[in-house]
Amino acid sequence: RFEAAEAYVEALEPDAALRAVRPVAALDLSARHLLGLARVFRAAGEYDEVRQTVDRALGQLRPGSAATVDAEVGLYVERARVAVTELGDTREMLALARIADDQARCHGVRIADARAVLGAARCQANDAGGLDDLATSVDEALADGDLVTAFWASASLTFELLKEGRAEEGLELTWRMRDRAHALGLAGRERFLASRAMGFAWHLGRFREALEIGEGLEADDLTDDNDWYMAQVLMDLGRLDEARMRVDRLLVDAVPAEWSLGYALWAQADLELYAGRHAEAVAIAERHAREVPDAQARIFVEVAGAWAAFELGLPATTWRRIPPDRPMGFGGSKELEGLTALATGDAARAAATFEEAADLWAGRHARGELRCRWAAGEALRRAGERERAADLLTTLEARLLDIGAVPLLSRVHRTLRLLGERRVARAESAPGTLLTARERQVLGLVGEGLRDREIAAQLGLSRWTVLRAVASASAKLGATTRSEAIAATSGPPAPGAVLRTGP
Repeated sequence: RFEAAEAYVEALEPDAALRAVRPVAALDLSARHLLGLARVFRAAGEYDEVRQTVDRALGQLRPGSAATVDAEVGLYVERARVAVTELGDTREMLALARIADDQARCHGVRIADARAVLGAARCQANDAGGLDDLATSVDEALADGDLVTAFWASASLTFELLKEGRAEEGLELTWRMRDRAHALGLAGRERFLASRAMGFAWHLGRFREALEIGEGLEADDLTDDNDWYMAQVLMDLGRLDEARMRVDRLLVDAVPAEWSLGYALWAQADLELYAGRHAEAVAIAERHAREVPDAQARIFVEVAGAWAAFELGLPATTWRRIPPDRPMGFGGSKELEGLTALATGDAARAAATFEEAADLWAGRHARGELRCRWAAGEALRRAGERERAADLLTTLEARLLDIGAVPLLSRVHRTLRLLGERRVARAESAPGTLLTARERQVLGLVGEGLRDREIAAQLGLSRWTVLRAVASASAKLGATTRSEAIAATSGPPAPGAVLRTGP
């Protein structure tokens, strides 16, 4: 049973591993088997069970016994690994990791295993030496044939590379480990690593590539943990309805933890901001602060809430300016500074600060970088530096067109129009149609139940432009109400459909 469980853990099939060992978990087990049990519990995310099993095993060991030394070191490693995985107190996790590493070196066993957990703990403590520990442990574990440690260490290393702005290296390593998992027939590992590759592509701003990876996973019925990244990718490509279905699924399944509820609320805040539902985005950011107060991803949610508050005209004191504590969040903290300057009327300082924020986001989080490039152009426009603003936004426009970032492109076009840049192409009507493409686009969103302000936010238009488009389309179609105009372009509404006509 324990050999089967070990193979399932290696293949990233924790439920099957649990089924293998549950019937014998309460027996009088040896230290070696208790270590196997702890590893199964850890793979399944049952961290309290890990701690209890480790304490149970250490309580029956005779320290220094040659017969049990390998299990003893492994137990210390598991205790430290849980502390690192739960992102608890940094000093505690470092202390536990150093005990595991000292024991491994003293006895000459599980060196790669202990080095991996020490490297991850050092990275959590912002010690750059942790990257070297993780890289070395990957090579050592692969050489020893310890695939569980190799995959765990590589996952930790790729995440740390992302935080350091070295996402390209992280993506390359992820694909390399995914290919190894595929060659070994480890479907669970392959699925997990492909999903991680999708995440790296998204962070790098390669949205279409990320979508292709995600759709490939779904085509193969390998959808575990796919919704969060797919929701984010779909948002950046402007496919908000599809993103909303996935966010709703995340919220239904969420449990009170950062990796679950915290991430679901993060995605929901981003979605409501993109959809122009700014009051809702602010409320979600406040809920995240209440219910997941110590989340490492807090800065991302705070930025979304702050932009929503800004769009609502709320004072700069509404949002919290979180001090940076990790490289991944430096861009967000600087972006909040820029937003505060913009809200208080210091447009010139805001422009410079947004450009700093964009540079800090670069290589870590493309959405933040691109948003700050646009914000710098908007701030320059407000500061009266029209030529600089137009140059910056023209360059950004080409980049956004290339990657298909529709919602942000709409913001760029809005600012360019305010600068008088009429070269930006207007939506043209299709041959043989009565309405312009813009009018059909607006009516389509009205038919989906969006309010005028939500349509304006999605398309980068003013609310009055939306109203004029609806009025013009209705006049061309001879319709006296919005419902009649929608029916004339798309046929009768589905039974029970509700059309909202309010502002």
